[in-house]
Amino acid sequence: MGPGIEPYKFFVFISYRHTDIKAARWLQLLLETYSFPVAIRQRKPDLPKRIKVFRDKDELTSGILDEEIQKKLDESKYLVVICSPEAVKSKYVGDEIAYFRSKGRERQIIPFIIKGKPNSAEECYHPELKKCGELLGIEVREEESAFHAIRFHKAFIRLVGRLLDLDFGELWNRRRHLLIKLSSAAVLVLAAIGVLLFKTMRARPFDVSVQLQDAYSHLPLSQTHTDSLYLYLGDEDVRSAVVLDTDSAIAFYNIPGKFKSDPVKMSFRAYGFEPLDTVMPLGQSVDLPVARDSSTYGHIRYQIRSNATDTPLSGVTVDFGFAQVTTDEQGVLDVQIPLEHQQVYYPVVISRGGEEYHLTYPYRGGDCLAAIESESLQIIYLQ
Repeated sequence: MGPGIEPYKFFVFISYRHTDIKAARWLQLLLETYSFPVAIRQRKPDLPKRIKVFRDKDELTSGILDEEIQKKLDESKYLVVICSPEAVKSKYVGDEIAYFRSKGRERQIIPFIIKGKPNSAEECYHPELKKCGELLGIEVREEESAFHAIRFHKAFIRLVGRLLDLDFGELWNRRRHLLIKLSSAAVLVLAAIGVLLFKTMRARPFDVSVQLQDAYSHLPLSQTHTDSLYLYLGDEDVRSAVVLDTDSAIAFYNIPGKFKSDPVKMSFRAYGFEPLDTVMPLGQSVDLPVARDSSTYGHIRYQIRSNATDTPLSGVTVDFGFAQVTTDEQGVLDVQIPLEHQQVYYPVVISRGGEEYHLTYPYRGGDCLAAIESESLQIIYLQ
């Protein structure tokens, strides 16, 4: 059965990590706009009219491939994996490879290496790829040219040859001759193509990944939907995303291309943070420095009482490790914790007159004091 009539909706499924989205988009564009030379099409009339590509625009968040992605993998003849040292760490990429392998189709997996080298200090093969046996990858930087754009273009032509069992030399010679005909200088032609591709990418929507730069990421957020990042693209277009931690990047999808590199307003509101309103250039990757509210987990205020007599205990020393504080005549412990030492719960050692005391109701089996979110005086008992 010829390649033009095989029962696949897509010829290629591109698997990639979000950090490699530029290469994935470029490869998709080249594949979908490629036109086969007339002589080759005459010899092989079953060649597809175009190479239809599926590229998922979402990251895996649920921990498993959803049914829609599995369906798209089933409907794709080949799985092309964008390989880089960053992609090695992607569970998303690994799960797509593993699913393709589970269908007995590992011979239809093609690694497309944009950075790094297999089996080296700069490893670029995902562990799931190595389960496929000997896979011959296509390496962009191994192509002969001083210009990255030409190396990428040649690697793309090599991929076309691999996908459709066509001779690379014939494909590249005809492609190169076509480029030469369009211009008297190959460098000028490539420059013009580069400008055209840049403008095309500029006009197309793009995704933005925002990473919060938090020096005190060990302190939690509120874990509610009130912690949010807002992106203002105009009065009528305000995007928002819920923030549950500062370790994971926050994604905004399908941003109009006209906003790329333009200054836009961002607003961040979250429990335990100073409010942030800033204007900064918008790119595919944005680092956003955020500052902690120094009072959120920094105030400890209790009245300490005897469990036996229910009377306030003055002169009780509470040792936090970085500081010691003694209760006053009313048995009140009042201390402000510097930001660099703040925690949600503080393990303490409690003593009075050389005698060790313990909380009547210790937290998780140990003497711990919690940061106070209100100014009201709370009571704890010692025994």
